[in-house]
Amino acid sequence: MNQRDAVMELAKFLSTTQAYQELKQAGDVIKQNQAMYKALRDFKTLVSAGQNSPEQVEHIGREYQRLMQIPEFNRYFRAHDKYGEMLGSILNEVSMILENSLGLNG
Repeated sequence: MNQRDAVMELAKFLSTTQAYQELKQAGDVIKQNQAMYKALRDFKTLVSAGQNSPEQVEHIGREYQRLMQIPEFNRYFRAHDKYGEMLGSILNEVSMILENSLGLNG
């Protein structure tokens, strides 16, 4: 199995998880409202701009807090966080398995 096949298999598995399903459902609700969809895209663009000035970080924080007051965004961001935690947990588990397979843990 090549890397691409393995990644596709992992993505297929991840798409069946509760965390992904919750994120997808929350995103689908936002996509149904053009203004919310635009607001989410704008926020993601703002975050991914990569400017880390204190003013930019403060602006992102204020925008996040504003969006979190809207139930649909609150649901989306909470689902996104849960999904990210799941991915981190999977990565940690894979890392531990591979470290243990090296036999260098004493």
